[in-house]
This record gives sequence, structure tokens and C-alpha cells, in this order.
Amino acid sequence: MRAALLLLLLGAGSAIADEPEVAQDDVLAQAKAHFSAGRAAYEAGDYKGAIREFEAAEALRPSPALHYNIGLAWEQLGESGKAADRYRRYLDERQDAPNRAEVEQRLASLAPPPPPPPPPVDDSAPPPPPTCPWGQAVSEDTEGNCCWPGQVWSRSRRVCAGIPQCPMPLAPVGETCARAPAPLPRLMEGDPWAGYPAYRPFAPPPGTVPVRFQAYRTGYSYGITVGKSTCGTPCQLFLRPGTHKVKVPGAVAHTTSTTAPHAASTVVVKHRR
Repeated sequence: MRAALLLLLLGAGSAIADEPEVAQDDVLAQAKAHFSAGRAAYEAGDYKGAIREFEAAEALRPSPALHYNIGLAWEQLGESGKAADRYRRYLDERQDAPNRAEVEQRLASLAPPPPPPPPPVDDSAPPPPPTCPWGQAVSEDTEGNCCWPGQVWSRSRRVCAGIPQCPMPLAPVGETCARAPAPLPRLMEGDPWAGYPAYRPFAPPPGTVPVRFQAYRTGYSYGITVGKSTCGTPCQLFLRPGTHKVKVPGAVAHTTSTTAPHAASTVVVKHRR
């Protein structure tokens, strides 16, 4: 590809030159510098660098020939679409391009090949039968559709109609086959209270007496803990006679004591510390 030299069109005196014919000024000098750098990068195989330099020169001094140079660099990078775009812009802006035939040949080589023709269709061969789900099949009654055994094809409804003859372990559900739902567990029959003792009232532990705890003021409720038993006033605990520690939780929990007599009694919780 390097045999295709970089083109820049000059005047009518010659067909090919190395630099564009533009006014000699400072901007032109900068464009020439970018063009020279792009040509050096192209010859060194740095095609991306060449594109950057050619585009910088194009921004300063546009020239149709720069499209051709950039197209060559894109073609070397395998970017067929970008190369073709630059070649077309070159031919559009330079109607009398001396290398038009060569550029058109490049465009033709970059075009993607046409897709292969579709295989011929044999209308005489019957279409292959459909692949039916497990348990379904095609028959004369189903008119080429997959249905359960014992069903026919309904043209008006366009469905498989009739109660199906379902293979195990499926069962008919309407006009289809599905797994039968698991049977519900059977309820206990007979008298549910037979053989059970009659209701017995709560019996306090032996050797204990009932002690009622209540707040000092009506409407107040304190939680208390005596040993391993806890309740919220007003409540009742069964305690053995003797002295017991009573814990009253709160913002600052405190402990007091109470003495349970040998008979039922009441303990008033006055306050919490």
C-alpha cells in the first residue's frame, strides 16, 4: 500500500505534488509542518499518528487531497468504513481528480461482499413435522398441530379441543394435562377430646403462698422480678414464706425486699428510684 504515494494536488503544471497549493502565510507554514509530520508517520507505519497530523493540517488549510491521505491511513488500519468515507469525500470535492479510477477501484475493494443467495426452496417436499412437547403428538385429527391424545383441532377456536387422554403421571385439567395436585392431608376424625383428662384449675406449687403486688397509685404499673419470676403490677406470684429480694427495673433499677408470711398477702410498690 505504500506504493500509493500520498497525494496533494498542485496547479495545472503538474498532476502530483507533496504539498497543497495555498497562500504562503503563517497558517500555511503550520499546515505544512503537520503535513510533513503526517507523511513521516505514515512512512514509519504509525498510521494513527499520520491521521492526527493530516487532520491537524486539514483544520488549518482544508484540501481535498488530505481526504485521500487520511483514507489511505484508515485503510492500512483495517477501518474500511472510515477509509471509504474519506475516498468519497475526495472524489466529491475534486471532480477532476487525476487518480479517480484508482480511488474508485479502492472503494470497490472496500465494499462488503454481497450476501450469499438463499438456498432454493423445494415446494414439493412436505414441511417437517413440528417438534411437540412431551406427551403431545400430531395426528390427522389435529391437522398438523401438537395436541394431547384424544383431542382434535378446533378451527374456530384455534386450540386443541376435547378432554385429553393424559399420560401418567399427568391428569386432565380442563382441555390440557397437568400434574395432579398433591392430596390434602386428612383431618383427625372422631371426638378430639376423647381420652384426654378434664380441665384442671391451676394448682400453686406446694409450700407457697400467693403474694399480690400492686402499684401505690391507681393507674401505675411497675415491673418486678422476684427470684426467677417476673410480672407487671398488679400481678400475683406464689412465694415461699420468708424474705425475698424484689427488683424493680426502670431508668435506674433498684432492689428492695419483702417478707412473705404464711398466708396470702399484698405488697405495695410505692416508687422506683
